Amino acid sequence: MKKPKILLAVILLVLFFTQALPVLAHPADVYTHHIHINIAQESVAIKWEIRPGPLLIQSIWFNADADQDGAVNEEEAITWGNARLSQITSLLNGVKLPLTLDGVQFPSSVDLFQAGQEFIVVNLSANTIDSGEIYQLAFKNGFEEQKSLNWYYVTAEDGMKFETPQQKNAQIALKVFPPSAQDGAQVKLLDVWDSSMPSLSSWQGGTLPATPEPAAPTPQQNANLEQLLDLVRAKEFSLSFYIFALGISLVLGALHALTPGHGKTVVAAYLVGSRGTVWHAVVLGSVVTLTHTGSVFLLGIITLAASKYIVPTDIIPWLEILSGLLIVGLGMYLLWQRFVYWWKLRQPAVVQEKSTRKISLTPSAAPKKVTGISVIQKPSANMHHHGDGKLHSHDVPEAITWRSLIALGVSGGLVPCPDAIAILLVAVAINRIFLGLALIVSFSLGLAVVLIAIGLLMVSSRRLFDKVSFLDKIAPVMPIVSAVVVLALGFALTWGAYVRAKDSLGLGEAGAGGVEDARIVYQLEGQDRIKQLFISDIRGSQPVALTSGSNSAVDFAPSPDGSRVVYIAQTGDLKNEIWLADVNSGENKKLADCSEAMCSQPVWSPDGSRVLYEHISLEATNATGLATLWWVDVNTGKAQSLFQEEQLPGANPRWSPDGKWLSYATSENIQLYNLENGESRAITSALGASAAWAPDGKSVLYRDVIIQSNQFITQLFIYDLQTKTSTNISPDLGFENILAAWSPDGEWIAVVRRDLSIPRGDQIWLMRADGSESHAITDSLNSLHGTLSWSGDGKSILYDLYDLDAFPLASKLQMVDVASSKVTDLGIAGYNPKWLWP
Repeated sequence: MKKPKILLAVILLVLFFTQALPVLAHPADVYTHHIHINIAQESVAIKWEIRPGPLLIQSIWFNADADQDGAVNEEEAITWGNARLSQITSLLNGVKLPLTLDGVQFPSSVDLFQAGQEFIVVNLSANTIDSGEIYQLAFKNGFEEQKSLNWYYVTAEDGMKFETPQQKNAQIALKVFPPSAQDGAQVKLLDVWDSSMPSLSSWQGGTLPATPEPAAPTPQQNANLEQLLDLVRAKEFSLSFYIFALGISLVLGALHALTPGHGKTVVAAYLVGSRGTVWHAVVLGSVVTLTHTGSVFLLGIITLAASKYIVPTDIIPWLEILSGLLIVGLGMYLLWQRFVYWWKLRQPAVVQEKSTRKISLTPSAAPKKVTGISVIQKPSANMHHHGDGKLHSHDVPEAITWRSLIALGVSGGLVPCPDAIAILLVAVAINRIFLGLALIVSFSLGLAVVLIAIGLLMVSSRRLFDKVSFLDKIAPVMPIVSAVVVLALGFALTWGAYVRAKDSLGLGEAGAGGVEDARIVYQLEGQDRIKQLFISDIRGSQPVALTSGSNSAVDFAPSPDGSRVVYIAQTGDLKNEIWLADVNSGENKKLADCSEAMCSQPVWSPDGSRVLYEHISLEATNATGLATLWWVDVNTGKAQSLFQEEQLPGANPRWSPDGKWLSYATSENIQLYNLENGESRAITSALGASAAWAPDGKSVLYRDVIIQSNQFITQLFIYDLQTKTSTNISPDLGFENILAAWSPDGEWIAVVRRDLSIPRGDQIWLMRADGSESHAITDSLNSLHGTLSWSGDGKSILYDLYDLDAFPLASKLQMVDVASSKVTDLGIAGYNPKWLWP
């Protein structure tokens, strides 16, 4: 029974010691630029919108407010704009094109600026040529280029046209065609374009219909920061709202603690290598959290008091370097101390005893006093042997001291989280300081819970080593190994912080068919925590493993014809790869690498030629850390960004059934693109969930959040492509809608709904496409339902079920008959089931 525990402990240690993921940049300190370029017959006009992240606003405002009266007047705005006019460069046929500053509009107040309700707008213009000949334009935004995202919007009037622009990061180039030069053009010409036009579009150009300009996403923080900022900005409060908000913040803090950073690896290495106790783990986790929270408050106060001179993101890299150096120093101290102890341990324990004896060498010689040394080996209190006579000890060189414990905790929590600072600044800006502080404290408590839990786990794993005799040979050197790990991590953190400081500071569904003819592909996690894909029929007889080995299949999608499955494989070193499995032969082949990135959410194109997926770059040059969209050609394995600008955020991609439209989510909208004519739509949505296309492709089902009685409630909406309107089809505020899926004929919608009057659990409901005739078709108590998958004939729904009363929590597959509401347990353990049709 001991060996599995030991193996588990070793695996956990390896996971913590090898979690060397790069730290992602925080969108709270990123600039977003929306640059609108309008081309006329003899001129070009530029509208430059600057939207700084919350951490940058105070510094910009005080730099512009020259007289420090709390407002930026027109003269101050023009002065500020002129000082940055050189940041936008333009070329006409390779020659510099002078730009004229026509006006600068600043937000009416710093509070509205901080709250994200108003932005800076700079208007520029330039005279071009009217020779009737084709000419080239190029623009580059050099404003904080390393910390910026750039959306370009290009339009043409007066009969002017242009080729598809080429954008690379902050630069854009395009060829302009006056009316007289358009007849001989070899390519289709445009009069509307924006940066987020998909690169895989079959559309090659043409006049676009007049549509509302899509609102590009503001590069705010990931979903965690966005949810907390929404809580701060809520209009009405009550006691229940505060309780709900603090609970959400606590959970988000715990999830945030699981991301790279926060000293988890260093804490683990220290507690394993030292004789740590439960009390030490609690104290160490608490010190890290208190330091982390205190640094947030301190830097937030400094930012508010000296924002004219200090930008938080200029301080944070130096704090990261200081934190790394402190860990390096601690590692050196531990290594030296433990090495000296280990060296002494290798020497025999001796007791020197002086004795005086008279030794006569000759009969007449006088007695001589000779002093000798007798070496007598005596075991110390903690030394022992295992029958071989070799004395040894498992002691670590020293007891954990308060000095080393606090030093490690401070170094691990010294770097403040920019997300928390952003929340504090927004709360101050909109005069909700108490709520902001409360959210940060709750957020930090969630962080503490995770860090303390990790410490307790490490202490427990350390004790396992003491109980196993065959580890005696390595036990004496374990403290040295842990010290080396701490030292190596310190060097790695310091180097990573230096590099970042150098960069930032200048240093479709299946066709009709019955369930009897179909198979199911699903995921199952083994005891080794590796996820594999399995295929089975609905009777659960003889499941066949589609994947195997050490790679974990973390996400997957069957092809439209059901013959192949694309899946994201996570390797042992936490790298992602895209693989393709043949359902019939069982052959697996690697399709593409997710080099220095995390990939997820694969989605097939309706014709089965391409796979779209989410791509989060882990490279230091990634300005946001947000998901972007990539696609891979199934035949060639070639992978590339969906957009010309690789850093444009996007998530939850979906194709329309006919392949004409593509949808994806941003932090503010669901974007729709017609791949045939380039038409674009933007559906306002704060939730950022995926869009579910109706089988006829004429409408889109999506979820969004509304606030009612100080509660966030998820409702279902349908967007009609013809009328361009959205309708709430689930207005009952007593229920929250979690998942939804269309029936194959588009007549019904299956929904996982939670009754807000019941403490836990949810049910599967059916409703018409207009929201009528809604009724529950399951009645499982204390259960959670997920992954709704309609059968091809529309008679059954496949799903996974989690029994909340079971421990440990596990899932199983079930199927419900739509007409009779009869539930069939398939006898299959697994989750995320999807149909495979012959």
